[in-house]
Order: sequence, then C-alpha cells, then structure tokens
Amino acid sequence: MYYLLFLYFALSYLFVLALYRLFFHPLHQYPGPVLAALTNWYEAYYNIVKGGGLVAEIERLHKLHGPVIRVGPNTLHFNHRQAYHDIYTYGATLVKDREFYFAIGAHVPQGSLTFCDPEIAKQRRGLLQPLFSRKAVMSLEYTIQQKIDKLLAVLKNNYRSSSTTVSMAVAYRALTTNIITSYCFAESSNILDSPGGLSHPILQGIQQAIKKIWFQRHFPFLIPFALNVPQKLILWLLPEFEGYLKMKVGLVG
Repeated sequence: MYYLLFLYFALSYLFVLALYRLFFHPLHQYPGPVLAALTNWYEAYYNIVKGGGLVAEIERLHKLHGPVIRVGPNTLHFNHRQAYHDIYTYGATLVKDREFYFAIGAHVPQGSLTFCDPEIAKQRRGLLQPLFSRKAVMSLEYTIQQKIDKLLAVLKNNYRSSSTTVSMAVAYRALTTNIITSYCFAESSNILDSPGGLSHPILQGIQQAIKKIWFQRHFPFLIPFALNVPQKLILWLLPEFEGYLKMKVGLVG
C-alpha cells in the first residue's frame, strides 16, 4: 500500500514538473528540444554517450531555431556577438552557473575556476594579479625560453622523421605544465625530459582525464569519493592517473 502511494505521488510530481517546465517555466517561450526542456539528462546523453557531442548538437539547434535556444530546463545558449560582450565584459555582474563550475572543479573546490560570484572572483584576482604583471612575467622570460628551447629539442630529436607524427596540443600541454610547475612550485615537473619524447605518464593521464570530464560534470559526487579512497584503489581502477598522482605527491606532498 505504501509503495503504491509513493509511486502515485512520485508520478504525480514528475507530471506536474513536466507541465511546469513545458508551459509555465520562465524559459518556456524559447525554442529547443522538448527533452531538453524536461530534463538535464538530455545534456548528459550527448556529453557521455555521444562523447562530448553536445557542442555539435547545439550548433545544429542554432541553425534550426536561431540565436537563442533552450538546452536545459534552466539553461539558454546564445549564438550572438552581443551576448559575448554582455556575459564576458570586465565588470559584468552575471553569476556563473554554479552547478557547472562546481562540477568540473569538484577536485579543487577553492580553485579560482569554481568562483561563480564576480565579487569573490574579483578578490582572488586582486591577490593573483601581481604575480602576472608585466614585470613578473618579464622576470620569468629566461625560464620560459629555456622550456621552449627544450620543447624544440624534443621535437627535433624525436619527431624529425617524415614517418613520425606528434600532437601539438600534447606538446603545448607538456610545455605549459613545465612552465606552470616551475613558477608555482619552484620545481619543474620535467615532463619534457621524458626519454620517449612526449610520452610522459602525466601527459597520458591528463589526456585520459579530459576524456572523463563529462562523468565529473554530471556525477560530481564521484570526485570527493575518489579523493578520499586509498591511492592503490584509484590506481587499480584508473591506472592512467599514476603519473598525475606521483607529480602531486612530489610537488604538494
């Protein structure tokens, strides 16, 4: 009896919620797929099942419906030049989507990336700004040039043959990782010193992590769980993260 009542109320709730989102929600007048208006699982389907295919789907929807489309129960997507200035102009007061940024930054909840309130972001920017002033960057010029020369040497020594190929995205990631770790920790990760060129385990781990970002986006509770389980278990489940974990231990402890 109680199960039937629970099922009845659950179905009634879902029915009323669907009616609200389709006909009474503040965004109901904007065009877009019905499923997108009903549930966030529309986005999850394209991101997870279609491997990040939401970008292509949004492009298709804009061609079909125009510059403003509804891609979620509470989400609009804009494809108009003025929208960019309204959202990203310095001093804008728009608050970022907490659900999205907290999800992709679940492993660094106090990181600058997760700040959604512009006032809080302004405070952090004030603390970091001196570190990225022209004077600070110029003082790092020699270190940056050293890392660039190292990258050029790696490319020359390992990828000069016409039969070899290299992903420049991976190459730039190796370069920036070396520069950032040198600047932030006074100790480089030395990724570019890998004997196999650009096959360092850290680069492979980052590449695999990028592919799994959509799981983190839609299931953010997995990240706190992963951060609190034994490291051996993580490496058993996700062996590609070994390089990242070793770098973290070496730099942070």
